[in-house]
Amino acid sequence: MKMKVAMVRPRRWPVDTLASKQQVLGFWQGLLRRELEELGPETPTSSDLNLVYMPRSDQQYVVSLATPTDAENLVGLGEEFVRTHANYFQAEHGQVKHETWCRYLGLNADLGQRRQAVIEMAHRGLLRAGRINLHARAVGGCILKCEYRKVDATQCSRSLDGHGRRNRSLDFETVGYVSFSLEEGNSHDGPRTSKRLKRKRGEITLEYTKVSHLLVAEPHRDRGLGALMLAAVLHRVQCLDPSYAREVFLTVIERNTAAVKLYENLGFRVIGKNATFLGKGKSRPITWLQMHLLHGGYENEIEAEEDNSLADTMPTVTKKRAVVTA
Repeated sequence: MKMKVAMVRPRRWPVDTLASKQQVLGFWQGLLRRELEELGPETPTSSDLNLVYMPRSDQQYVVSLATPTDAENLVGLGEEFVRTHANYFQAEHGQVKHETWCRYLGLNADLGQRRQAVIEMAHRGLLRAGRINLHARAVGGCILKCEYRKVDATQCSRSLDGHGRRNRSLDFETVGYVSFSLEEGNSHDGPRTSKRLKRKRGEITLEYTKVSHLLVAEPHRDRGLGALMLAAVLHRVQCLDPSYAREVFLTVIERNTAAVKLYENLGFRVIGKNATFLGKGKSRPITWLQMHLLHGGYENEIEAEEDNSLADTMPTVTKKRAVVTA
C-alpha cells in the first residue's frame, strides 16, 4: 500500500528523535529538498550528526560514526553480508568457497586483516570527524554503525546525552552498518577551475557520494533501518561537505529485489546494469544494477512499508575494488 509521507524540514543539527518509519521517510524526503549551503563558520561535531530512532517506546536505535572498538562487531556483520549474497546463488554456485565470495565482494577473507583494516579506517574517521572530505575521499571510506538497545522509560532517559551521544555505561548491540566515500568525477572539458565559482554559475562540479556496503542484521530488518542509515549518510554529508551530497551512487545485486524496491522508493533510479564473474573464468556471471540519486529529484510518493529487506550494496563492480570494509 502506498501512502503520502509528510516531509520533515530537517534541522541541521542535532536532529530530533525519529519515532516511526513514516518520520524516517519524511526526514529523508526533507533531506532531498534541503537547500545545500556552503559551510559556515561553525561546523557540527560528529555526535551532533547522530540519528536516534525509536520505532517503539522500548526500542532505541542510534546511527553514529564507527570507532575502532566496533571492529569485532563490524567484522561479524561483514560475514553476514557475504553469506547473504552467497545465499542468493546457492542453487547455482553453492560449491563456491566463502573466501571466493569475500574477494568478490571486496572484503578480505582473513578476518584478522579485515579487523585491522576496519580499525584503521575508523581511527582515521575519528581524527577528522568534523570534515569527512579530508579522509573519506583520500583513504577509501567512512563507516557509520547502527546500534540497538531494548529500553524502558528510565533507561531511555539515561541512554543518550543532550547531543545524541549514547551513554557508554549502557550496552548497545551493533545491528547494522553502512560504508561510503566521497568521490570526484573526471572532467575532460578543460583546465581545473574554482569549484565555488562553478557552483555559483550553476555548473556541475562532479563530486558525489558512493555508498559501498549497507547491511541490516536479519533480526532487525523490516523496521526502517535501511532508510535510516542512508538518511544518516546523506545528512552527514550535507552538513559537512554539501557539494558531495548532490548525487549518490550505489550498486545492488539484481536478485535482491527487496533492496532494489527500497532504493527505488527512496528516489534512486537504475542507470545501468552490468555483470561480473564470481571467481576465475567467466562461467559464473552475477548481474548488478547501478543506481543513482539526484538531490532535489525526488518526485514519487513513498511506500510506508518500504524496508523489508537486507538492503545491501557493494561498490561499483570493477575488477579491482577500492573500498575494503566490514
